[in-house]
Amino acid sequence: MRKAQHASTAQLGPILVMLSERLRAEHQDLEKQDRVAPVSDNVDMDEQEEHTTGDHSSVDAAAAATQDQQPGGQHLVRHHARVEEVEVLEAVEDRLGEDGKPKTECLELWHCDVVNCVRDIIGNPLLRESIVYAPERHYADEAGRNRVYGNMWMGNWWWNIQSKLPLGATAVPVILASDKTMLSQMSSDKSAWPHHVLEGYQLFHLCMKKPLQPLMDAGKDSIKMTCADGQIRRVFPILAAYIADHPEQCLITACQENYCPKCPDPVCVISAMQQATAGNKPPEFAEWGLPHANIFSALTPDILHQLHKGVFKDHLVSWVTQAIDGGAAENMEKVFLGMVAGAANEQVILAVRSVLDFIYLAHFEAHTDTSLDALHQAWVDFHAHKSILMNLEICEHFNLLKGHSMEHYKPSICSVGTADGYSTEHPEHLHINFAKLAYGASNKQVSYISQMTRWLECQEAIVHFALYLTWTALNAMGNPSPDVHPSGSPLFMPSTQSGGPIAGVPHTAHIPSTVQIAKAPAFPSLSIIQLERDFGATHFKTALADYLKTRTLAAGNTHIRALISTPIHDLAHVAAYKQAKVQLPLIRQVSMSTVIDIIHTSPAHASVRTLHAPIPPNMFTVVAHDPSALLGGPRAFDVSRPLLGLRITCAHCIFKLPQMYDACALGITGPLVYVKWFTPFHTMDTTIGMYIVSPSTQNRQRNVSIIPLSDILRSCHLIPCWGRQIQPQVVAGDILDDVTMKFFVNPHLRHHDFIVFRLLCNT
Repeated sequence: MRKAQHASTAQLGPILVMLSERLRAEHQDLEKQDRVAPVSDNVDMDEQEEHTTGDHSSVDAAAAATQDQQPGGQHLVRHHARVEEVEVLEAVEDRLGEDGKPKTECLELWHCDVVNCVRDIIGNPLLRESIVYAPERHYADEAGRNRVYGNMWMGNWWWNIQSKLPLGATAVPVILASDKTMLSQMSSDKSAWPHHVLEGYQLFHLCMKKPLQPLMDAGKDSIKMTCADGQIRRVFPILAAYIADHPEQCLITACQENYCPKCPDPVCVISAMQQATAGNKPPEFAEWGLPHANIFSALTPDILHQLHKGVFKDHLVSWVTQAIDGGAAENMEKVFLGMVAGAANEQVILAVRSVLDFIYLAHFEAHTDTSLDALHQAWVDFHAHKSILMNLEICEHFNLLKGHSMEHYKPSICSVGTADGYSTEHPEHLHINFAKLAYGASNKQVSYISQMTRWLECQEAIVHFALYLTWTALNAMGNPSPDVHPSGSPLFMPSTQSGGPIAGVPHTAHIPSTVQIAKAPAFPSLSIIQLERDFGATHFKTALADYLKTRTLAAGNTHIRALISTPIHDLAHVAAYKQAKVQLPLIRQVSMSTVIDIIHTSPAHASVRTLHAPIPPNMFTVVAHDPSALLGGPRAFDVSRPLLGLRITCAHCIFKLPQMYDACALGITGPLVYVKWFTPFHTMDTTIGMYIVSPSTQNRQRNVSIIPLSDILRSCHLIPCWGRQIQPQVVAGDILDDVTMKFFVNPHLRHHDFIVFRLLCNT
């Protein structure tokens, strides 16, 4: 159940504005200390709009200052409705030249009007269904106690800002992102961002102030804009979030890189308070240039660099490798916890588990108060167990900025929404489209920035025209797009209409799967001997007879009994498939898009490459309904026991019922699967937080059966419980058939598995 509270005034969904400030310093080593002064002040854009430049083939810094006789060393590049502005700045170095005077260098700042970018996005009619005009509060329970945090309009920032604006105003949250990237792969002298140095903070902030000035003015005085729904609103574009990695965050906040850019420096705070007490107004107390914005709280979590590459790869892997006496840890997060289980100190395992839990929880696309409490608890657990690493003399201290950043995740999610939308993976991916491809289209000579700008404007014009054609086609067809509010979707969207979300977890986590199978079998005619030898279906005939007998008893029809009275013989042929696709239930925390899980059942076969070893069989372990649990009919999902009626099994062969049996008369409408079962979910290792299963036996043989393909819910991953010693040699035969082995059920294969095997089972 979901409740929503709407603000009385309109508010626009988050706008991602990627500033394309491209600074170029030619033939100079930028690792120096610079002082920057503008060649001349900027002039009003309204006065500039009547001017255009004649020749843009060269944007050499010295020539651009005088070319076209534009005041302030500026010229405008106009294509369609977009205006690109290039501004020349002069950097004064602290090193002296041969003439005894400080060296100077001309830099170019390329940017466009941010307000025009906002106007372009907010007025795009194709985005009509993707724009939210009011902040909302969603709840996962009927009582409204378990709040949901997803997109920005579900966070607290929207409500706080809306209360500060005049009645009837529309706040437009603006998301900025910046990151340096190298344009050339062969040489490092071409970059779309300068190396920042001691005085480089001044350079950066001066360059940011120029393109953001229109945003400052509009944020103070507001501006009228036509929105995608045709309404004209009084808009206040306000900086809500800034996406950047740690060096960039330090550059933005003008702090040292060994400090946290979100936490105030205690020395500076004390100094500012002393000045304020003395009656002075220190610079720290001055108003921000961006209205209603706090640059420190606007910095968002960076999952890529802080968690994946930072806490896990740079620190946790190194610590645990030393804790298990130098053992290899190559497979990273998905199998890391299972690899160290039993091979390291219990406190080390608990520390590893808490970090992995934090990483997977931080990835959620939607949070509730319950999951945020779990996120915070994982952070607390790590600090409770981290001392073991110092006791083992693995590390000397925990003054790690990337580890400290975990403290800011929960407050940031509550303020501006989940962290997955603010990862630096997104702007780094945009480097390819907006920088590297554009640079590749240039001649890579002196005027490459001007050529990049022209190429980007051409690409943008093509995109705008394509969007116009799409909009025209939709109008011609009566606009068939569904009129669904983006926030109107429930917290979890099952593929059936039965039931609803329960306490912030998917009510239909184990609904009958939507299965896709190939039209034609990959193996159209297999003998029973081939099934037993190549697919490992050693008891195929017995399992098929038992399955058909079960169908007969359920039907209680003498005619059905006659259909199965003839057992399958060795000369019979069976059509088999090499894989099937299962559609996983839509879980709001994971993704609102469809996730397809592929179940492989491929036998060993020769490699397509000559002189290469044969490719081994690929039989997937899966989660399926236990046939014994379904005798009384399907059970309703129990949130307190999410794995009730489910078991792990290994799928060996997906096949069609042999033609000697009448599938329609038997009521068998889909493919069948030959499986080998594992023990039920009865044992859990409380230290590692994983279920332990082992191969199931019946009459001293592997417990096998045949089930409908529709009974399979998802694939899963098993990790052998090696203990203190990992098996160094190759295990002969199929390790999954070794009844002496025990396996961990891995909750870190996918975020779906984390929710089912960890979050729900530990609630």
